Amino acid sequence: MVKTNETLKAENADWIIKGRGNMMCLVDKSTCGNINNNMILLIKTFLSNPVAWYSIKAEVIGDYWFSNVDGWMQVRKYKPTLGSLFFNWIILFMLAAIIFMTIKLRKNSLVILLTWINISIFSLYLAVFTIVHYEVRYFYFPKIIIIFMFIILTVLLLNEKKYFILEGDVKYE
Repeated sequence: MVKTNETLKAENADWIIKGRGNMMCLVDKSTCGNINNNMILLIKTFLSNPVAWYSIKAEVIGDYWFSNVDGWMQVRKYKPTLGSLFFNWIILFMLAAIIFMTIKLRKNSLVILLTWINISIFSLYLAVFTIVHYEVRYFYFPKIIIIFMFIILTVLLLNEKKYFILEGDVKYE
């Protein structure tokens, strides 16, 4: 987005500013207002300043991850509840556990498929979050994927430890 902050505020699009949708103007002031070369400026600005780009994006990502569900776009208007903070910390723990369980289960044939799925989904979201402004609702699907992947990998890990049997190891007599 190459619109200036003033233009966005005049259009009641302050939520784009808060969600860092005006990255080109934040990273390189000379791009502001140049709507004729939007795509070229996006690529040029990002490739010239990736550290600054991600640093600015990183400043607010926590506000959106830990936000209250009531604040779809107005993230700072609604303070997160104790329950939402706890739940979102649990999901971050699950994300870290997914990485460790994937390494532990790397010889399991299903983990190759699950790793491909995870890399595909999170690469897509990295691309989206790099270019597009943040909104609370954009984090819902990744959180759901994290919960399901955590459950799947936990079951696979428990199966490997023989706490229960998923495969045809049961012998009937």
